[in-house]
Amino acid sequence: MEDRHLAQEIRHAKQPGNTDRWLPRLQFYIVFTRRVRVTDDPFADIKDDLPAHLDWIREQEEKGVLFMAGPFRDDSYWEGDGMFIFKVASAEIAAEIAATCPLHKSGKRTFEVTPWQFNEGQITLSVKQAAQEFTWS
Repeated sequence: MEDRHLAQEIRHAKQPGNTDRWLPRLQFYIVFTRRVRVTDDPFADIKDDLPAHLDWIREQEEKGVLFMAGPFRDDSYWEGDGMFIFKVASAEIAAEIAATCPLHKSGKRTFEVTPWQFNEGQITLSVKQAAQEFTWS
């Protein structure tokens, strides 16, 4: 992977309008991916390209550019849309990578890139490799 793809380190910057508070700014780019509707069945519209799409996601993980990805769904809702969160240096690079997704290349999904700074919140992660346990909160 080229260095230009790597995300910037955490930067601290003054919060606008409040010079007493400094925010850690970790820059990400959210890619909203939306199904181009052909049928009423979201799975039918993308199933042919789904294996290649999942392989592509694994490749982005291995390259270190994918922070998180997943569909907008629960047990009762899914319209075929989702999102990727990339940790790359710019929106342009995020768009270049998103354009290589098999669902985007085939025209079965469109996408939009939005910058996002992770300033507040908490993620706690526990990995017990031998026990094959993964928990997060």
